[in-house]
Amino acid sequence: METFWDFKSKNYPSPLDAYGLVTPTKVINKVREFGVDFHQKSILDIGCGTGLYSSIISKEAQHITGVDLSSGMLQRFKEYIAHDGVENIELLQSDFKLFDAQQQYDIVLSAMTPAIGSFEDLHTMMDLSKKTCIYVSFSAPRHSPLMDDILALLGVENKYKSKFFDTKEYLESLGYQVHEDFFEHNWLQEGTVDEMTDDVLEHLKMKDIEVTRMKVKELLQPYVKEDKIIRETFSTIGLLVWHVA
Repeated sequence: METFWDFKSKNYPSPLDAYGLVTPTKVINKVREFGVDFHQKSILDIGCGTGLYSSIISKEAQHITGVDLSSGMLQRFKEYIAHDGVENIELLQSDFKLFDAQQQYDIVLSAMTPAIGSFEDLHTMMDLSKKTCIYVSFSAPRHSPLMDDILALLGVENKYKSKFFDTKEYLESLGYQVHEDFFEHNWLQEGTVDEMTDDVLEHLKMKDIEVTRMKVKELLQPYVKEDKIIRETFSTIGLLVWHVA
């Protein structure tokens, strides 16, 4: 998992890329509409990545602790911190399952990360919060025509299942009042044939699909235009906000 995210970090949007902040800004604005106040609060950002969400919240928060498994993602985050002279963000490299928190935080955020992968992880997240939890994830399978075609040609079924609605149902079964909303989240990735071959191979490895580099290059040929390949991805993400105290 760490290797995959280190690879993705090279082209992952950061707070220095305006397009990468579009959806996070919409999400955080909705969180505010739900009555969450970030002003002078302590925040834990689980699976913080390059800082797309924390960079927005940091303008109000007292202090943010960002935790991520990937050194590559954290390096991109550090570049933003240095560029903007941000002083209220601390970054820690750790698997969330091994994260040794020494305190609770006013608000705990998990946005677009596999770090919260079970109900046990969800309880750990809630135990770290004094008041509010924010959970953001895909609420439906992502649709990438290029990847869908390649999986079909390889005879592989896309078995991705969103945990969003199971998470909401579980929280409500525990008696929490959960606020929710949904956002369209689409993006483009452009690269050379070699770059996109590497990208597809990494995604296939994550699915435990073994295929040669030569085969992937062959499958990508119909998508090559002027020595470039563009991969579109269409998705919907869901937001859950609830108070633990």
